[in-house]
Amino acid sequence: MAAQSPLKIMYVEDDLATRKICSFFLKKVFSEVVTANDAEQALALLKISLPDVLVLDIEMPGMNGFSLIEKMLGSDLNVPVIITSAYHDPETLRHAASLKVRKCFDKPFKFEALREEIVSIARSATAETETPQLLPLRS
Repeated sequence: MAAQSPLKIMYVEDDLATRKICSFFLKKVFSEVVTANDAEQALALLKISLPDVLVLDIEMPGMNGFSLIEKMLGSDLNVPVIITSAYHDPETLRHAASLKVRKCFDKPFKFEALREEIVSIARSATAETETPQLLPLRS
């Protein structure tokens, strides 16, 4: 069995089935995966411990993903963000870019592409330290 990447990932998704499936695959590759079922829960968790990368749904009940990012920016919670969304209209993409979102994935997305993007973002964020190893998906 291959070693897991030492990255800490937070995955925020309100749909239970999607959250379970994606976190299952993330846990196969990354050593620590924290999940939240909405933006409010994610914000509380972010105040306790910052992940290396935040993977975030946009459309959620209550506070949406963009509002969470704005709160993070206003609170100096500096975490690279990847969004996942069923909405890929130009306005959503412009809004994401204005909030410095690193990557937008349309739902449904390929897990392997998400994994590669997470590692790529972590590599660029930790260029001065040891680079996380890109690991194959375990079965």
